[in-house]
Amino acid sequence: MLTLEARDGVTRPFHHERRRTRALRDLPTVLRSGPYRVYFVSHDIDEQAHVHVDRDDQSAKFWLAPVVLARNLGFTAVELRRVQRLVAAHEPRLLEAWHEYFREAAG
Repeated sequence: MLTLEARDGVTRPFHHERRRTRALRDLPTVLRSGPYRVYFVSHDIDEQAHVHVDRDDQSAKFWLAPVVLARNLGFTAVELRRVQRLVAAHEPRLLEAWHEYFREAAG
């Protein structure tokens, strides 16, 4: 098995680093706000515009235009409302980023 020594000096199987790099590329972050990371999943090209929002082990998916909750995994109702307000406040920027990203991915 091929191994790769990372900058931290730890030797890991090569496939681990390749998957990690691919995962970061396939989940482009479009906004960070406080503890929240807002991102796309690159293989979601056939779905309507939406974003994923993560904080620690919690995750939610919101459709854009209009902002509507699609799925919640772990956020409390109070925090989910806070996250939805965050997405709504940045909706124009998120939609612009969505269309730009997926237009480039398709063409």
